[in-house]
Amino acid sequence: MTDNLSTRTTYQANCHCGAIKYSVTLPRPLQAFPSDGIPGNNIARCNCSICTRNGYLLVYPMREDVVFQCGEETMASYLCATKGAPHRFCPKCGSALLVDIAGVDVEALKGRNAVNVSHEDCL
Repeated sequence: MTDNLSTRTTYQANCHCGAIKYSVTLPRPLQAFPSDGIPGNNIARCNCSICTRNGYLLVYPMREDVVFQCGEETMASYLCATKGAPHRFCPKCGSALLVDIAGVDVEALKGRNAVNVSHEDCL
């Protein structure tokens, strides 16, 4: 699939209280993971304990395709049992926003972020 501007859509998102605002640009169409093996095209439901508890539906955009308008510096982090990928959330309202997978040693995920799309209003 070509990843040009005509096949990409930018979604606006924020935490529940609005203190953290960001946009995520994703290739279209989105589909259930892992239908084609391209992380950026897919929505995944992680089955780890923290993702299950928070109801994450994850997409894996390139890091540069997640742009914060405000509040990025205020996000809090939680490291669960493996301590490999910090789960980032709003410290005011507790909204679970993303998993910082920069340190995960999986080739297909290099250069990507795991964003919880349950916060994107138009997905």
